[in-house]
Amino acid sequence: MLALCSGLVAQQVSRDRGTPDPEQAFVGASLRNFGRLLLATYLTDQYHEARSSPTKKLTDEAYREVFGLTALELGFELLQSTNLPTGVLDALREFSPQTLAMVGPESASLLIVSEFAVKLCELAMNRELTTEDSIARSANCWIASSRIFRSPLRPSPP
Repeated sequence: MLALCSGLVAQQVSRDRGTPDPEQAFVGASLRNFGRLLLATYLTDQYHEARSSPTKKLTDEAYREVFGLTALELGFELLQSTNLPTGVLDALREFSPQTLAMVGPESASLLIVSEFAVKLCELAMNRELTTEDSIARSANCWIASSRIFRSPLRPSPP
């Protein structure tokens, strides 16, 4: 469900912004969940262990502790050998200023839209949040991402 929601949100944001390509945005955001889907399906007990980590719930650290890598890293490693477009593969990278500086402008745009869509959908589907918390966090996510969308895609050198 998260993969589909993320893909649809990224596709619509992409259509509204006019960039990146809406179909690539759908695929990129959907595939950001690929590693998580595999872990939940094939390593169910360990996946639940990572999810139930009391201090690191659903964080990369919990996945690293249990699996030795994050769900995103697993998806990227497995899909790297496919013939996916470079931009889609770049959308599966860790979201960081360093990554944005490393990839081309189109890939950076795709990564930004994909990351935003996944985070927004994670918030929307988090059953532990109250409606008010979910709305507040979603608004903060939207505000932060709108700053990124308006700023240059490549960070300025230090």
